Amino acid sequence: MSYYDASVGKPVVGKQQATHDVVKTFVDAVPDLRWEMTSKPVYNGDTIAFQWRFTGINDGAWAGTPATHKKSVLMVSALFVSRREKSFIKAIIMTLKS
Repeated sequence: MSYYDASVGKPVVGKQQATHDVVKTFVDAVPDLRWEMTSKPVYNGDTIAFQWRFTGINDGAWAGTPATHKKSVLMVSALFVSRREKSFIKAIIMTLKS
């Protein structure tokens, strides 16, 4: 697995790096993070789309931005494509509400 993640600003390679560089970034910024799917995944051939929501209090720095100590809601819509045993992120749309 290898992909570019805008939340960390660099390519991410492998599960271990994704866990450390991406997941840890969210948890460090929002220690009480709650992740919930907001709809069932939709499948069409080799494409899957789904939505989720992250909520919690921003009590830690995120990408050099200081903590706001306010409740944050991050709405995410994602579209993935899987071809020949490889998965690709086609689009991720995030909306942050604080």
